[in-house]
Amino acid sequence: MQPCTPVGTLGSDLTVELTSWIDYELFINMTFLNEDSGQYQHNIVSTASTDVIKHVDLDVSFIWGDTQKPQERIDTSIPEINDIRLLVSIGYDF
Repeated sequence: MQPCTPVGTLGSDLTVELTSWIDYELFINMTFLNEDSGQYQHNIVSTASTDVIKHVDLDVSFIWGDTQKPQERIDTSIPEINDIRLLVSIGYDF
């Protein structure tokens, strides 16, 4: 059985309508843990959303995840400290 780990979190979510057809959202989440659990983690998601045409939406997101002290996996590999992704999505509203 694993011992309990104290956790502290801070988060923020900002949504702004930049123009009549572009919205921007910024989500930040920070987690403070003990050293055995990674010490510090954050996740930042920055998204621009637009209506391309009447029922078609386009979202572009930049996602950055960070673990200060990543823990060894079962296969003994150690994950990267930073995880950076770019996500482009197209949606259709019906």
